[in-house]
Amino acid sequence: MKLNKMMVLVSAECSDLCDSENADRTAELRHWIGNSYRHRFSSALGKYNGNTENSFLIQVDDFRDIGYIADKASEMNQESILILDARDKAFLYYPATKALEPIGIMLSCPLSAFNAEHHKSYTIIGETAYYTI
Repeated sequence: MKLNKMMVLVSAECSDLCDSENADRTAELRHWIGNSYRHRFSSALGKYNGNTENSFLIQVDDFRDIGYIADKASEMNQESILILDARDKAFLYYPATKALEPIGIMLSCPLSAFNAEHHKSYTIIGETAYYTI
């Protein structure tokens, strides 16, 4: 995945909420992102700590944007957001502690060739799976 900009992956869902509550939270986050980032985001399906979540991949211009997204994630009680830099290096950022954890290089492959059983966390956008090593 070659990018010229940084990207952030964020979800509004919580594993302890029911489907309708998570759907409402996802709609709220989509509305916020749509107002803030317009055409610079895509829907994604993420898997984090064994839980599948509806997520959004957002192209950001600078670290201020990451801060705004981290604040929104914190407001929605999200444990972390994934930050991907322009060199394909992925990090988890934890808004509550402000800790930044490097998690590896982001790779991609066609969804048809992806074996989800080998990965604890990954993201699916369209017909492509993204994962770290």
